[in-house]
Amino acid sequence: MFHGPSTSTRRRLSVVVALAVLVLSAGCSGVFDDEPELPDADEAVEQFSSVGVYNATLVTEQTIDNESVEATIEQTVRPGTGERYQVVVQNGNRTTTIVNNTTTWVYRPARNEATRIEGDTQQRSGQEENLRKLIDSLETDDSDSPVAPIAPLFGTGSTAGEDPVTAVNFSAGPMRTSYQGVETVSGRDTHVIRMESVEDAENEMSQTLYYDVEYFVPLKAEYEMTAGGREIRGQRRVERVDFSPAVDESVFEFDPPENVTVRTTRLDRFESYDELARASDGHVPDPAVPDSFEFDSGVRTEQGVTLRYSEGVTTIAVSRSSRTDREVDGERIESRGRTYTFTDRYRTNALYWQCSGNSYSVSAELDRDALLDIGASVECPATPEG
Repeated sequence: MFHGPSTSTRRRLSVVVALAVLVLSAGCSGVFDDEPELPDADEAVEQFSSVGVYNATLVTEQTIDNESVEATIEQTVRPGTGERYQVVVQNGNRTTTIVNNTTTWVYRPARNEATRIEGDTQQRSGQEENLRKLIDSLETDDSDSPVAPIAPLFGTGSTAGEDPVTAVNFSAGPMRTSYQGVETVSGRDTHVIRMESVEDAENEMSQTLYYDVEYFVPLKAEYEMTAGGREIRGQRRVERVDFSPAVDESVFEFDPPENVTVRTTRLDRFESYDELARASDGHVPDPAVPDSFEFDSGVRTEQGVTLRYSEGVTTIAVSRSSRTDREVDGERIESRGRTYTFTDRYRTNALYWQCSGNSYSVSAELDRDALLDIGASVECPATPEG
């Protein structure tokens, strides 16, 4: 979905992700004499993965309180491989993201810079797994089996292009799903799936997703949420889509223009804390998180590491970054010999501080005192590390 101290999310609605408030029509809708049946999870994933390549033009609109933003996105996507070419235009600025089998490029002409990210930058398997969980959730009546939200479906940028080490993701908490039938979006039939927060959820969210009947590619998403005392609503909509375009292989390659500043980094993912610690040269935080949370995944880049702990769909992210030039606006807190900055503007609570030449952060849907406890448990290296 969304951006964090980058983009992210809680990404700094960079991404992560800004849009505008307009109630726009998404094409005709209605009841069909012979509505296509919703496939099971395996069939849906197979439909999605079978798409050779497609082109799409998207419009994204979002309003947070009284602030509205929108962006347009041009995409060429290969779902089966995860390859993607994307151009985002937002507030007159262009960001080009190119993802191939080994590398992600993020090019920002206005900044005259390009970032090259090598390693595990693709999210194809994650998309398929989310789709599988979504469809499976429609087949259970178990009230104790809510699923995590799948939002946003169409990002306006790339977390890899910002700082994946400090990226945080908004979580709406447990949600219920229901099938709403078939409607038409941009001239194509879509399966409509509704997601709503469970009763008494800390953050309320509702989302309606529209998946192409033939290929199960998402064509539209509408959402409303309340988080951190803010009202957020918006939509992402495919205005034009072509599932059989002629695409030159060079579209998934990128050669930076002359005189462009190129920053190269690497991104690797790990399934255990020990694997991440062994592979990292710099300090890997070992936070004391609540007992109900378990280590979920770790990410390492040349700038640092991010650890994610989960309890159901609730996530705690703990990060270390060698970048100390980022300024974060928020509440200054003096606690246990450290100076922290506390903020909730990324639609989740987050805590930032610096020590031994590194920047650290903790972000989660926990209160300030809980974040301070986690932050205090992260030891500061005795000497600066990269």
